[in-house]
Amino acid sequence: MPGVQLTHEGLAGELGVSRTPVREALERLHQEGFVAHRRNRGYFVTDLTPQEVSELFGVRAGLELYALEESWRQNQHINMQELQRINQDYRSAILVGASKKRMIVDQEFHLELARQSGNTLLCRMLGSVFERIILKRRVQGYTVAQGLDAYEEHETLIKHLSAGHYEDARSALRGHILRGRDRLLAQLVQETEGGMEDTLLPNGTAAQQA
Repeated sequence: MPGVQLTHEGLAGELGVSRTPVREALERLHQEGFVAHRRNRGYFVTDLTPQEVSELFGVRAGLELYALEESWRQNQHINMQELQRINQDYRSAILVGASKKRMIVDQEFHLELARQSGNTLLCRMLGSVFERIILKRRVQGYTVAQGLDAYEEHETLIKHLSAGHYEDARSALRGHILRGRDRLLAQLVQETEGGMEDTLLPNGTAAQQA
């Protein structure tokens, strides 16, 4: 979870490895922006910032809209059956409550849509964007209502694609991504104004938020 301190000793013991690969992994995660290093304090899992959210969702929009354009240009036919199946799984995950699973199923919906373009490099890039969002996003504050809004937006997108209305589908996809960005930004503002409780380490002590 964001804010949790990661120690060489704790991770080495939990994983059953020496400290050397753990130290190298933490430095790699630091370079990639997943953890922050604080002098004389160690490594902490980083949280999403508003700027990072805006950048990540901007990249998402560019990749997904291009993938949709390529899919339509090539054959004007997209596999609706798999998208509908994934979206029903998404609805089920939403109703269970806040969890990383609902984010992962949402990711699969968008990756499946992108795969229709046949561009494997694009899909890998999109997957890395989702990975960063999911790993650094808190599940607290992610409500059932917000999830159902996203589910209905998926349904609207599927409806336009099934009807062969490309421009409407493109508009629906772009709006869906931007609303997802705005929902996450609003959540970050609420957390900042309300203040998050200290995150507990495995030993029960509180860790200062990164």
